[in-house]
Amino acid sequence: MKKLIACILSISLLLGGYFGGVATQSASKIRLNRKNLTLTKGQSFKLIVKNNKKRVKWSSNKKKVATVTKKGKITAKKQGKARITAKVAKKKLTCKVTVKKSTPVISTPVVDPVAITTPVPSTTQATPAPKDDNEPVTNTDSSPAPDTNATPEPDTAATPDPDSLAAAPTEDPATKDDGWIQGWY
Repeated sequence: MKKLIACILSISLLLGGYFGGVATQSASKIRLNRKNLTLTKGQSFKLIVKNNKKRVKWSSNKKKVATVTKKGKITAKKQGKARITAKVAKKKLTCKVTVKKSTPVISTPVVDPVAITTPVPSTTQATPAPKDDNEPVTNTDSSPAPDTNATPEPDTAATPDPDSLAAAPTEDPATKDDGWIQGWY
């Protein structure tokens, strides 16, 4: 009985190792990070060979359209289509590159905020004509002149009840805390 269990365990380990290795091998397949790429003239992009530790040889089939460096950096030269090839061991990986014309940048006129002026309303006021020393001074106010010899009347207002709201101390508006933070609107 012990031999039968040992055989079953060893067979299951062998089969598990075989199928587990196949799954690992397919997950680490060598490939490029992009298969198709569209660039405008002057742009660059770096292709990367994933799951690879071996030396890569890069090439372009149309160097006038797109060039590639030894490290996989593609530079778009002129409008057209090119194929970038990466050779790894005996495998060839390709990326189709389309280069489009660079779109002209439409610049908008820059407005100088300092140059913009808003008309300031005129605040001209009539100034009184200079007085002639020979002219008598007349009071143009229709109210009677204040009596300087009169004694002030005593304050006849009743003293407010200390428990009423009228007797509450008033706050200085400059130091009043109304919940707003100064400068925050």
